[in-house]
Amino acid sequence: TAEALEWVRVHTEPTSGFDDPGAHPEYGVLSDWGRGHWIVMIAERPAVGSPLLLLPWFVAAAKDGSDYGFAEEEAAGLAIASRRRARYVLTSPVNTLSALATSTGRDPARYFLNRGSRPHFSPFFRMMNTRLLLLDGRAVRLADGTTVPALTGHRLRFESTLQADWSDLSKTPIPDTTGTKFSLVKVYEVVPGGRVEGQAPAGAVVRATVTVRTNLGRTFEWETATTADDRGRFRLRIPYPNDPATAFSTGTEGPTRIHAWGRETDVRFTEEEIRRGAVRKVVLEARSASSGEVPAHPEHPPGRARGKHVGKLLHRAGVDHDDEFQPAVRLRARSDHRGAPRVEQRADVREIHARSQHNGDVPEIAHRPSLPSPGSA
Repeated sequence: TAEALEWVRVHTEPTSGFDDPGAHPEYGVLSDWGRGHWIVMIAERPAVGSPLLLLPWFVAAAKDGSDYGFAEEEAAGLAIASRRRARYVLTSPVNTLSALATSTGRDPARYFLNRGSRPHFSPFFRMMNTRLLLLDGRAVRLADGTTVPALTGHRLRFESTLQADWSDLSKTPIPDTTGTKFSLVKVYEVVPGGRVEGQAPAGAVVRATVTVRTNLGRTFEWETATTADDRGRFRLRIPYPNDPATAFSTGTEGPTRIHAWGRETDVRFTEEEIRRGAVRKVVLEARSASSGEVPAHPEHPPGRARGKHVGKLLHRAGVDHDDEFQPAVRLRARSDHRGAPRVEQRADVREIHARSQHNGDVPEIAHRPSLPSPGSA
């Protein structure tokens, strides 16, 4: 925690009166109440909650921090952050999940895996604390068939070098995770995000994808999706500016790609634009004819399954790292021996990657389903 708080002190905007209860600082740092004093003393920033629980307003602030961590909708978490004027969120493992749930009027059993029956991952993986700390704010498909959407108002800024094995989280429903590491503390910035607006075929699934590189050099694909309305209009929200990562802060590799139904375009946002909610109007252009690809049905867009070590973990836990692991059908135009064009169905390869933290090797498990030809019965 100290490492992350030092980062906050050095790399975020100073505030006035962080140690003066009577002052009104420009913003605060949201975390569970147990780290409130550390935020004030090490990061020199005002904390939303603290261990001073003797007065009603301190109790209310502590409850807001807990409610944020347990929130299962990003909108609910953002509402708390807005009300408390929190610009940064410090997230770490909840070691007292059962006690914290009970103290805030929640049923602790709802968040644990019943090993004697079918796993129920949904409540735990929907918690804001889980989505920030363990899922990097990415979209996942849960074992119960539901999908947790990506977080679009939270931008990962820093992750600690101090890491733990998933099996160290004895209180969480994560089976068979020995050898998979994660950072113990992460810092997120609450941002309006860049807005992308455009036109696509009505009902088409439109996706925005960008590669994020953390301050530790770890990379992951962040993606969000929406469906064009009956007039073909769509809107997406992107929390990441297109700036390279440094040894001190998370960044991205290349532009953010907007793609739908065989059409795509790239957008770039600056940090200032992400913070003020700038809007980009886009036009999706057809992919290069040299690729020979013909757009698929909007309900089955071509997908990419790019997982790192977290993807391996989520697979073991019965969770897909995004909703694109389902094999999608691509239509590829080809010519037969007489030169007449024909259409062949091809299935995307289902890939689950796990990246070694030491040498970067990527072992691959691939499943290529066979599909009947278009003319077969």
